Amino acid sequence: MKVLFISSEIFPFAKSGGLGDVAASLPKALQNYCDITSIMPLYAKIDKQKYNIIPTDFHFSFDVAGNSYHFELYQNDNTLFLKDNNHLFDRPQMYDDYADNDIRFGIFSYAVMEYIKASGENFDILHINDWQSALIAILAKEHYFLSSKVVFTIHNLAYQGIFPKESMQRLALKWDYFTPAVLEYHDNINLLKGAIALSDIVTTVSPTYAQEIQTEEFGCNLELFIQENAYKTEGILNGIDYDEFSPDVDTHLPYRYNGEDLSFKLENKTSLLKELFLENEHLPLFIFIGRFTAQKGIDQILGALDNLQYLPINIAILGSGEEHYNLTLASLSDRYENISITIGYNEALARKMYASADFLYMPSVYEPCGLNQMIAMKYGTIPIVREVGGLEDSIDDFEKQDVFSEDKGIGITFKDGSHQTLTHATQRALELYHNKELLDKVITHDMHKDFSWKTQAKAYLSLYDKLNSGWLPKREIYEFHIPSHYNVDTLKTIAVNPKTLYTYWEVTPTLVQRYQTSYETLKLRAYADGELISEVALYNGEGDFYIYHEIDFKKVWTEIGFYAENGKFTTILSSNYFIAPNSKVIHSDQIVWRNLATLAMQKRKFVIRNKHFYETYEHFSSGMLAKQHAIIEKSSQRATDNSSTTVHTKGENA
Repeated sequence: MKVLFISSEIFPFAKSGGLGDVAASLPKALQNYCDITSIMPLYAKIDKQKYNIIPTDFHFSFDVAGNSYHFELYQNDNTLFLKDNNHLFDRPQMYDDYADNDIRFGIFSYAVMEYIKASGENFDILHINDWQSALIAILAKEHYFLSSKVVFTIHNLAYQGIFPKESMQRLALKWDYFTPAVLEYHDNINLLKGAIALSDIVTTVSPTYAQEIQTEEFGCNLELFIQENAYKTEGILNGIDYDEFSPDVDTHLPYRYNGEDLSFKLENKTSLLKELFLENEHLPLFIFIGRFTAQKGIDQILGALDNLQYLPINIAILGSGEEHYNLTLASLSDRYENISITIGYNEALARKMYASADFLYMPSVYEPCGLNQMIAMKYGTIPIVREVGGLEDSIDDFEKQDVFSEDKGIGITFKDGSHQTLTHATQRALELYHNKELLDKVITHDMHKDFSWKTQAKAYLSLYDKLNSGWLPKREIYEFHIPSHYNVDTLKTIAVNPKTLYTYWEVTPTLVQRYQTSYETLKLRAYADGELISEVALYNGEGDFYIYHEIDFKKVWTEIGFYAENGKFTTILSSNYFIAPNSKVIHSDQIVWRNLATLAMQKRKFVIRNKHFYETYEHFSSGMLAKQHAIIEKSSQRATDNSSTTVHTKGENA
């Protein structure tokens, strides 16, 4: 089985965050099980001599949107590098907010496809990562027509690759792709969304994050779209490379040690405190290592510092990020006697901090996976984490019952994001620190817990094997028969899975003619338990909108009618009622569809979609979504809980 692993960054050549680490360690772990090759852009700032990156004789050219591009292939062991002659990757930063980022990484995606085409390589699996390589999902399926299966991993949903719709022309993409089912997003294009739509499998970097991104809180305005694709989405917890991150082999450390003898951990602490101008190695050392962004909980740390300075502890902070955070932390660097703040990225200092610290702060607002907590545990440093994403999947609180029998690491966990909560967690850590017997037991447990890719990579290998054998995840598709005598041209409802129905409708020509010659307004109204919850004007007899509701109710139905200037509403079409959440199971023979099909449940949301959405959705989901001819069997279908009331009209759906 041949796999091509595509990433915009791979450590140690280029790294901005966790993606670079994963792109280095996951393929390495898979090398013993499959023929895997990694490929990335050759940024000008990469030291080719240091990493023995050498040119090959392979080069190729291609045209996109009237522009010519030429690439040369470089190589280092199992990593390939694509070097362009168009100055796309000679910038000071890898990403930043360059106006042509759509071109830079769109053309990189084309270059990967052209490399495959020109080399004659036949890869069974293309594994793409984040928005920078997301366009490959569309190109592979709809442009180059490769037989390769596509796996798409979302490392951080907050970064989606959103660009003006003019990028469709700049990247020579067919306008057929500019639909809510694929790329269209608030009249822009969204590359990550397109990859979700057309990849064979979507993975996230932890099981909890896979669930979180289907919610409004963590979905970054794509939660409904991700819910629609939940059938092919799963979370796999990241791992770390113990050949790189382990205190017994780490060359950055003054003193190496292992889980059997921690005496040199104190020696490392003594050395580090001198380097950072802190005192008293017998005080617990708390560290933060990471980007200075709101996501990483830096506001919580800043809010707690005034309280933490009075505790019998030392704190060391290392990182950089958004400029206002850099300036704020720099201004605080001399204020506190027991707090050291270092602005910038320093890998050697980070390793020494892991090896010296007693506790690691990770108060992230959200954390797709997190690697720092895994590294810290291997170095005998106890994580203090917020219960989100991969932190929840990897850490249990030390006071949890039977915690030592669980298949997780052990630390100190909390739920809310206040600085008071972080102060309280620090006080709990102090109590643990002075309970020597329990402290040693927690450290020993964490250092021996296996978070290596040796374990985690097997889940990806299993996915690769299943896809390569012909398996594909499938939606559950049903079709309801609509009685032919009803007075409508088109009325069809399709269940794309047991929790999701889509409804589209068209009114009769007679009704449209009346609308066009009348001073009245054609409207659709939605009712819950007899109460009007929303209404929207309909144009030319078609509608496309969501209706949400927060309250609990049992019956939901819709009506179409004319709304006159005097406020009178005349109903002309009405649906059956639909049994809403928190009620009994609905069977297919209980649902009798009338002139206008009702709202339907999508997990916590009621959804109506029009005909045009479904036509485009079917077009782009061929091979993944069965055509609309499966007859519904009398299988039960549970409705689930509901949420907020809002109406989104055309162009606003993600």
